[in-house]
Amino acid sequence: AIIKRLTTIPDPLEVEHTAFGEVAALWAQAEEIDLIRLIDEVIPQHPNREISIGTFLTVGAINRALDPRSKDGVGRWIKKTVLGDLLSQPSEGFNSQSFWDAMDLVEDHHIEAIEEKLWGKILTLYHLLTDVLLWDTTNFATHMDGLTSSELAQRGKPKKGAPDQRLIGLGMAATPAIGLPFLHKVYAGNQHDAKLFPEALGLLVHRYKHLAKTSDGLTLIIDKGNNSEGNIQFGNRQGVSFIGSLKPSHFPSFLKIPLKAYTESIGSYLVHRRGAKIFGKERTVVITFHQKLYERQKKTLQARLDKVSLELEARFQEEQSKESHRHKPQILIKQYEAYLKKKGLHSFLRIKIRGKRLIIFRALRPLRNREKSFGKTILFSDRDDLSSQQIMDAYHGKNVLEEDFKFLKDRHYLHFEPVYHWTDQKIK
Repeated sequence: AIIKRLTTIPDPLEVEHTAFGEVAALWAQAEEIDLIRLIDEVIPQHPNREISIGTFLTVGAINRALDPRSKDGVGRWIKKTVLGDLLSQPSEGFNSQSFWDAMDLVEDHHIEAIEEKLWGKILTLYHLLTDVLLWDTTNFATHMDGLTSSELAQRGKPKKGAPDQRLIGLGMAATPAIGLPFLHKVYAGNQHDAKLFPEALGLLVHRYKHLAKTSDGLTLIIDKGNNSEGNIQFGNRQGVSFIGSLKPSHFPSFLKIPLKAYTESIGSYLVHRRGAKIFGKERTVVITFHQKLYERQKKTLQARLDKVSLELEARFQEEQSKESHRHKPQILIKQYEAYLKKKGLHSFLRIKIRGKRLIIFRALRPLRNREKSFGKTILFSDRDDLSSQQIMDAYHGKNVLEEDFKFLKDRHYLHFEPVYHWTDQKIK
């Protein structure tokens, strides 16, 4: 009878499934860096508070990373995970009102202090500080209407999505290879990247000096959207070096250099290296040429020109089919030229109307000038000690930061876009 009872397993009356692995791993990471205590040391709170602000923010971060929910749904999510046992706090305490009450106490200077203390802890544990950092910006769409007051949510140029949505900008510095965020700055969606950069650079240098005791030897990898002589020289005065790219249209003389002068060969790239006065100082310039990129860019432009020509022809034929109220040729030409400008192709196509014929022809000189830039990337640096390959590898490494931005916009991961908060303080 005993053997029968041990070997016969009855059907369970009830089965309860609890998420464990991912939740436990992130909770262990939070405990290793002492995240809750670190936050609670920065933000003043009532000693009789049942659930600390650090606990709320840590739980919210874990939920955001694994299964993003509204603040009202976090408590129900906790019940389905091992987090309820790890917290030793009732899940009912994690309701939306409690979250808002906790978040109301978080101010801008608290966020900066937490980020800096967190990096101090990371350096103590993992020694991750590097002499190279990446910097880039992105923006996030919101659902705010025009009547909602916000200094951050403004109409600007979206990195993607609809142009009529109000946007919030995010600038971020991160480490190479793993893309660990070192500093972030939230800014108004209509602020130009280059105008944000001096303020962000000042914060970055201050933090790096505080943690590394000096900013000498720091190299910042930037995109061409941050370029300006004032920005670069300001960074140089702080001991910061740069690796970045230049807009080909601003340096046409570099595009005229013949390919036979590209004497280095690095992988599939031909490389021309030279010195030149860039942003008020003699710097190293590395110009790369990639044959397949050249062919792809040329093919893409040809396809765009063919497509827009067909579209204009179709519009013209539709106009000609009208029995009355046809537009005059000069009005049609203005409409078509405006359409080309919107598509960014107005420099390459010319339009004439002769009777019932629409004549579209290509402007050869602008096309030849544009073709000179195909396949080429112009890099600059004040790190003359680096080889051409090291400069190229460092610049291409900024793709790690672009991956970070993709994570922030992933609806199944961190899910910060679209932004559903309605106040600047909550957005930050």
